[in-house]
Amino acid sequence: MSSQLHPQQQASQLEGQAQTNSGQEVLAVACVIDASLALATEWTRVLSAYILPILKRLNEAYSGHSFRLALVTYGAADTYPKPLLSKRFFVSPSLVMKELREDPRKLGIGSETGVRGLSALEGMVAAIELFDILHNSPSLAGPKDGRINVSHIIHVAGSPPDSTQRPTWNTLPHLDSVSWDTLPVELKKVSTLGSTCHIHLTCVVEKNKS
Repeated sequence: MSSQLHPQQQASQLEGQAQTNSGQEVLAVACVIDASLALATEWTRVLSAYILPILKRLNEAYSGHSFRLALVTYGAADTYPKPLLSKRFFVSPSLVMKELREDPRKLGIGSETGVRGLSALEGMVAAIELFDILHNSPSLAGPKDGRINVSHIIHVAGSPPDSTQRPTWNTLPHLDSVSWDTLPVELKKVSTLGSTCHIHLTCVVEKNKS
């Protein structure tokens, strides 16, 4: 029933529990989205039928948490000036959803018109960096007093990953050596210090080729 709501109505529902409270447990969700044209052509459907329902279910499951949403969009490795097209740190969900709903092209979604692989590893590492910064912030650092913070990554892709073996656009040195093989280890690190981390993977292109 909730998936039948207009995207703006769904986003408004998410806003209700997004107020920040330094003593409150945090639900932190990062959306990692590729810039493929294949995804952009189905963007309205993907947003309303996939992304928003997932966010709504998470918000309901952790209704006592302060809900914060981050965003990373990525393109091809040779994209100028860099393959990371946009980054938004963890803020109220309504601010990020407004951009995704009203002007996804401004975020780079749809800017890659070819069929080549895109820099998914760069996007995932960028999301991990955002979590590192969040978890080391004054509001979350220090004694947890039994609080359990929850971290989720939603990866939405219309193109396969490219052949990149290591990230080159991260700013935290300890992530320089991350590969697809070691990515699960880094995700586990996000789960330390009283936090849990989960990843959702949504691919949409093949569904529309049948």
